[in-house]
Amino acid sequence: MREDHRSLSGWVVFITGVALASSAHHVITPPSLTILLGQMAYFNCTVVEKGNCEEVSLYWRHKRLFQNGSEGDSKDIKNGGRYSIIYGVLFSSLQIKNVFFSDEGLYFCSNFCFGKRTRIIEQKSQLMLEAQPQVSITSSISPDAPDLLILTCSALSFYPSNVSFTWNLTFVEVPHIIQQGSPNLLQNGTYSSSSTLKIRTSQWSSEVVIECVVNHSSLTQSQFKYIRHSGPSSGVDLCQLKMVLLSLGLVLMMLAVMGVHVKSCKGNKSEGERHFEERLKKI
Repeated sequence: MREDHRSLSGWVVFITGVALASSAHHVITPPSLTILLGQMAYFNCTVVEKGNCEEVSLYWRHKRLFQNGSEGDSKDIKNGGRYSIIYGVLFSSLQIKNVFFSDEGLYFCSNFCFGKRTRIIEQKSQLMLEAQPQVSITSSISPDAPDLLILTCSALSFYPSNVSFTWNLTFVEVPHIIQQGSPNLLQNGTYSSSSTLKIRTSQWSSEVVIECVVNHSSLTQSQFKYIRHSGPSSGVDLCQLKMVLLSLGLVLMMLAVMGVHVKSCKGNKSEGERHFEERLKKI
């Protein structure tokens, strides 16, 4: 009895294999696609072997994948709006403009093979979206300790949620504390996160440059932001100091020119007075 069952299973596999071999074979490219939020997605579906199909018909479906691992329902894609579908004899292309998070997931190109027996074969591709973080660094004085400076490195509007922060100090022996928070989901579907570094103002000299490095899958290279201590008694940075010195130099130059002009005028007036006195003496 078991031998008959194994023999029947073999026939099922053989018949299924023949059916698939006689069906039209198609491919979808690219097999996966990762682009930035707001860009354009483009997929091609091409029949490479028609088999014994009298007629081949292609159509597109989408199934959304969520970050928590769950899946949405499959939905047919129709022409119109942000979706543009082109149909040919043995190919079809799908174009999605201005992609958003709801466009993420699996895209199926389904092949209807019409003949003696109608069959459906599917190929799929996955669309993954990313958004690059906007990085900034700020400083503030701790309300609990006036001599404690809090540096905050922030990353905004990135996707997906995984991001890493690294703090670099030119002098690593400077005592400091680093804390990093969990990513927060924003209303537009992107994430924000931050990392803080705490350091004593007395230990942060002008020679110590502090740098924040942010890494994310959407970046081709790390993003860097750095800050240099300007000193406890002055809030003027190097650029502002240059502007002040330049302005002071211009003022001194103008005063010098005015002094020369006044002196020259005085000299000319004295000479005129001498000529006038000589003429009076002659009279």
